[in-house]
Amino acid sequence: MHLGQTFRRSQLALLFLVFLGLSALCWASRSGQQKSISESTESRLDRVTLPFSINSKLPEFRFQVVLKTNDPDSTDSYQSVQSIDVYSGTADHPAQTLTGCDLEDSDFHDDINERFKVEDLDFDGYKDIYLLTQRARNWAGCIWLYNATAGKFEFSREFTDTLDRFTLDPKTRSIFSFSGIGNDNYQVVQYEVRDHRLTKVLEVKNETASDGARETCTVWKLRSGKKVRVFNRTIDSDDAPRSASCGSGFIPDWGHFE
Repeated sequence: MHLGQTFRRSQLALLFLVFLGLSALCWASRSGQQKSISESTESRLDRVTLPFSINSKLPEFRFQVVLKTNDPDSTDSYQSVQSIDVYSGTADHPAQTLTGCDLEDSDFHDDINERFKVEDLDFDGYKDIYLLTQRARNWAGCIWLYNATAGKFEFSREFTDTLDRFTLDPKTRSIFSFSGIGNDNYQVVQYEVRDHRLTKVLEVKNETASDGARETCTVWKLRSGKKVRVFNRTIDSDDAPRSASCGSGFIPDWGHFE
């Protein structure tokens, strides 16, 4: 009788240990599932389709932008562009996927419509793509030019690396690019577009002395392939509002950079 009770007690103890082990495994499994669910809500993928006309002779293009929203439940959430597929007309399959641009640095709080633009940047009658990737004192973005012969958009390393915050002047087939450090140190460069390439023809630079007392405005033009200084003036900063001291007499639409 004593041996039987001891055996039954051993069985009960063993069953209790097995129960504890199964409970621990179940808790671990649920914990793992909750972690997975929690991690999946830290980001969200969205697809946004942006329709644009590139040229009146071409069907409408649709650009499907895949956006990753980081921390979507937060008021401080931001989006990054993951990929951009290009569809022509009513096609179900993309004609191409835009490549060449490092999209990892494209984190923004802005709406994608504020960052994705189509403009004729090389003045050939076909609109090109500009994706803003950085907006601060200086801007940065990725540019794809439309190649009418190839029938596709091609990433332009030259336009991407050269242009900062810019405005277009179709009359002179020029692009004016602005860059600045601080409030009174800035540079504007005029590039003429020739055969889909950028040629610098004008440079305006405003520099403030380290003590802030004086401003110097210098303007260079390209003449016969040589950079020639055509204007230089240094005046007291108190007497030199930016619009009056540098640029306004040489750069059309100067207010765009104010």
